[in-house]
Amino acid sequence: MSRQLPAFVVSCIGLAIAGCLAAPSPPDPAAVTDTEMPIADEASRIPSPSDNATEAPLEDSDSDSDRDELEAAVLALLLLDSDGDGCTDLQELATGADPNDASDGPDTDADGVPDALDDDLDGDGLLDGWDADTDGDGLPNLVDPDVDGDGIPNGADFDADGDGIPNGADFDADGDGRLNEVDDDIDGDGVPNGMDDDADGDGVPNGKDPNVDGDEKPNEEDEDIDGDDKPNEEDENIDGDEKPNEQDEDPYGVNEPDKKPGDKPGDKPDDEADDKPDEKD
Repeated sequence: MSRQLPAFVVSCIGLAIAGCLAAPSPPDPAAVTDTEMPIADEASRIPSPSDNATEAPLEDSDSDSDRDELEAAVLALLLLDSDGDGCTDLQELATGADPNDASDGPDTDADGVPDALDDDLDGDGLLDGWDADTDGDGLPNLVDPDVDGDGIPNGADFDADGDGIPNGADFDADGDGRLNEVDDDIDGDGVPNGMDDDADGDGVPNGKDPNVDGDEKPNEEDEDIDGDDKPNEEDENIDGDEKPNEQDEDPYGVNEPDKKPGDKPGDKPDDEADDKPDEKD
């Protein structure tokens, strides 16, 4: 189940995509007369499509029809944090803060320390990572759609509990007192792990995340990669991406496309130079 991104985020992503894909159009030969057609030497002539016929196609390592450099550009845009305050530029723009000034932003407890730098957002003496109601709004973190009260919903906040530890590195991403490995909604966005396309809310989609559920085990060592309480061997979509196992070239999300459903995490990819099955290779 996908989350709705703010319009300005969609716009920024669109600009990034357009920038990656845009290319100048060659002149229309039919519109150029013989007297206007320039005489070019071999080095300066406009290449024709046939010139690149033998070149390798643009890299798409995960076979999802999106060019790798395009995916990387969009992800870099989403995760950009110019002032290093733990909030992305897009998040700060959404709340009216200056993305180039770590001291600019909301201050929940009015202590003079902006939330992005405050380890006790509600000023109750309990550090945010240990506070059952981080923002002091009367809603326990367990049911609060914006745990740290920064105006950014948990599912779009890369530090949902405001403890200064990004979700992907935080073993209790939403600060609800339940470690990610036993939490059925790791990022606290209201979408259960098995249906969430970014289970740990770190901004990296499940199919490209080396630790989908943000627990202490990377995918290759995890018996329940997407944190949906189904063991991998019983899960029809092991890594929780948009592709079921039978359509997924990398069902375990370990960036080894040669693995197939039925392989175990840690198995080596099949070496076609021998006749050994994957699990014995």
